[in-house]
Amino acid sequence: MINELIDNQLPGESRPVLICVLGMHRSGTSAVTSFVHALGAFMGAQRLEAIPAINADGFWEDGAIVGLNEELLAAGGRSWSDHRAWQSEGVDADLLQRFRARALAHMRTHYLHQRLAVIKDPRLCRLLPFWLEVWDTAGFAVRCLYVVRHPYAVASSLHKRDKIPLEYSVLLWLQYMLEAAAASVEVPAIVVSFDALLEQPARLPAALIGELDIALPMAEENWHNAASLSLDAELRHGHDAVASAIAPIAWVNSALAVYNFFCSADFKKINRECLHAVLAEYRLLLADNNECITPLQRITGELMQLSAEAVRVGELHTNALMTISQKETEVAHLQKSVEDLQEYVEYLQKCVDARNQLVDDLTHFRIWRLVPRILHRMNKK
Repeated sequence: MINELIDNQLPGESRPVLICVLGMHRSGTSAVTSFVHALGAFMGAQRLEAIPAINADGFWEDGAIVGLNEELLAAGGRSWSDHRAWQSEGVDADLLQRFRARALAHMRTHYLHQRLAVIKDPRLCRLLPFWLEVWDTAGFAVRCLYVVRHPYAVASSLHKRDKIPLEYSVLLWLQYMLEAAAASVEVPAIVVSFDALLEQPARLPAALIGELDIALPMAEENWHNAASLSLDAELRHGHDAVASAIAPIAWVNSALAVYNFFCSADFKKINRECLHAVLAEYRLLLADNNECITPLQRITGELMQLSAEAVRVGELHTNALMTISQKETEVAHLQKSVEDLQEYVEYLQKCVDARNQLVDDLTHFRIWRLVPRILHRMNKK
């Protein structure tokens, strides 16, 4: 039924617009997605819950899409923290087709009925060719937002959260941004500098309308209120301390150049010819520095395994504490029940004692009433 509606659209009727927010982890993509949602774009109902220590304001991600992306990466022998490109050729063809069917069904069921929707998951940067094919098949007109934050700020945040080496985090930032840009080079897209957005939030909705030709449901006079609900100056993370701590490896300087390249297109479309040149330089850089990258990749993989194990142990510890607390509560209830039972037994004993006393009293009373009669009869004899 949905496909028929798409195939039989009236002349001039546009396809539903899907805004894809792209950016490295810890780059402000959640806040940008929240803002776009506040401007009137639909977001899936299966959102991941906020984690206070990691993202207190929420991830603004569709849990089903995140889960599917995790499976896709794993099927291709990759993870979110692996800089190596994910390739569909590395996934079993039948399994990949099942992934496509799941993704297509999810998009048609949960998003296709909306005229304007927004989706965000940093893993989309690595899996964009897969999803662009799904979205095109489903009938969406896709628009991309590249959210850019200084690579040092990203590296600092990832090191604080996951202990990933600063240098490898910068490499991941490069891979996420350039892999996404390469995959979406033919898709209408704009760059959103997160720091610039915090300073001038109204530039984003203006760019969505002017650069991407998106009709926003929200009137301009309400943009400021929408921004205040989603953006907070405290979201800005400093990166000055990283500059003195990070090793001057080749790709670190390259990342700074790429960052400046993206920022030069703030709230505008990227120059595609320049992008192709940047991508070519990056590929050469990877080839020339493979010997340096490999040990960092191995260390990061081991760190992520340890982190996952720590999370698992933490969950087990939390579950154990919950079980202990539950048992302590049950014991307390049982002790209270025993105390109540003891009180009830004591009460019953008092009742029995009172009954026995009453019987004694009655017996004594009846005997004294009969004594005169007995004496009277004895006297007659």
